Amino acid sequence: YKLRQEPFDTGAQLVAAQCLTQYLLISSGTNQVVVVIWDIAIFATCWMSDSPRVLLVLVLVFIHSHVMCAIYQEQEVRKQCEREEKEMHKRELQREKADRYRWSVE
Repeated sequence: YKLRQEPFDTGAQLVAAQCLTQYLLISSGTNQVVVVIWDIAIFATCWMSDSPRVLLVLVLVFIHSHVMCAIYQEQEVRKQCEREEKEMHKRELQREKADRYRWSVE
């Protein structure tokens, strides 16, 4: 007995796997170029699919993933800038404290 899947089931499984993979790539901070290469590889593999609906859904997943990747990377850059500003402010306060201590000793 052979289990036969309908094209919709196969397409739904493929899209679910692609969404999970995209989420893992983006959440791990993967460079967007790698995400694009991954998308092209998956899309080229699925190009032979007999269901245009699967291809359309994959295109929508790709667009969504790249928007999310851009947002995630922007947030990471913003967090890094905030950390650098806090560190710079902390060093400045330490420098002022050291100057005050030096003047009080002299």
